[in-house]
Amino acid sequence: MPDRKFYLDMLVSDECLCGRSKQPRRTFCYRCFKALPYDMQKELYKRMGAGYEEAVESACAWLQTEVW
Repeated sequence: MPDRKFYLDMLVSDECLCGRSKQPRRTFCYRCFKALPYDMQKELYKRMGAGYEEAVESACAWLQTEVW
């Protein structure tokens, strides 16, 4: 699992992992976020250190197999 800096950089970035632009303080662009199942979307609102990192890892794995 990446370190905390990876997740912070991901949040402040204006580019989604898919390459499209996104709003800073959002994990993914709108299209990727909406492609996730609702339960995964909710998990991305957890605090860092309280499940956020695991939620990002799960969402990335799901997006890689389903969308990207």
